[in-house]
Amino acid sequence: MLFRSNMKEMLELQRTLEQKIKSTRGKCALDCESIQEKEEMTKEFVIAIVAELIETLDWINWKAWRKTRIEITPERIYELKVELIDIQHFLNNLYLIWGMDEKEIKELYEKKHMENIKRQEDGY
Repeated sequence: MLFRSNMKEMLELQRTLEQKIKSTRGKCALDCESIQEKEEMTKEFVIAIVAELIETLDWINWKAWRKTRIEITPERIYELKVELIDIQHFLNNLYLIWGMDEKEIKELYEKKHMENIKRQEDGY
């Protein structure tokens, strides 16, 4: 098992992958230093996330107008989950580009979570 479901370990694995990418391609997401480089890489990763989200739809019945339904098999569910992991890789890169560590991710997630809970309680 590569990690114990811990954001710190996921980010370390992502750093390792990025270092491997750098060794084969000469540059990676971790090389972004200027705001302009971070903006450009952010744009690329957001586009990649959108593409992966669209690919995720390929594995489910999302077309309301379609008369025939696709059987959702264990294999299709597995492929859908793999697409979600692809998205997580790109998110991890964004966290690293913008200097976020597991503590900041947790703090911001919890803050946003509480905000969303309050919105629901307030009838948002």
